[in-house]
Amino acid sequence: MDPFNEVKEDAIVQIKNLREFVRVNKSKNESRSRSRSNEEEFRNEFGELKETIEDLKESVDNCKRNPLVFGISEEDIQKREEIIRKLSKDCDNIKATYYGSSGNGNGNGNEYKDYNGDNGDNGDNNNDNNDNGDYNLYREEQISRIIEEQDYHLDSIYDSMVNINGQARLMGEELNEQEILLEEVSGNIERVDGKLKKGMKRINYILKNDRDRLSDCCIGLLIAVLIILLVLLIIL
Repeated sequence: MDPFNEVKEDAIVQIKNLREFVRVNKSKNESRSRSRSNEEEFRNEFGELKETIEDLKESVDNCKRNPLVFGISEEDIQKREEIIRKLSKDCDNIKATYYGSSGNGNGNGNEYKDYNGDNGDNGDNNNDNNDNGDYNLYREEQISRIIEEQDYHLDSIYDSMVNINGQARLMGEELNEQEILLEEVSGNIERVDGKLKKGMKRINYILKNDRDRLSDCCIGLLIAVLIILLVLLIIL
């Protein structure tokens, strides 16, 4: 529930309690002046009501200074100001009625009767109905706004999920392509390895055969050199 509406409901309850307090005390004190305890009780409850209304005013003032922060439109602020005006008017009427009932205030007996009689009650009920209508309208607007914001966020989340899903599919396709490439590279490496092994075998075979031939040639050359040396020794 909106904090403003919670405080507003508290103010309405306080107004109703004060009205009932004034009505009961008028019936008890028609033939005598008000007692000091009743006077103090009225002042305390009236003071609490004024503080509640002041809290509402302060809340609206904060919204007026920073409407974007609180997400409140100018129309909503005007509606809240009208609610506060009606609550303040009821508060002032209760005070005038209470003090007017004993002839000590600005009001008089006729004003008290008009305020709390049939016409007054109907007027109060109409005011309450109008206030409740405004509150309900405001509440519906707030709910609609919250629903719209939630729909917007849900749409954003859905779009994000679609994008993530698309990216995941692309990554999956790329991984499959890379897997195919790795398999091809692995096959090529195996074929190259086989060719290298065959080439090494051929090189080793050639080197071995060449080594044998070179050994035979060297031996033949040594024998020829020895024979030449012997011949030279004999001749000399």
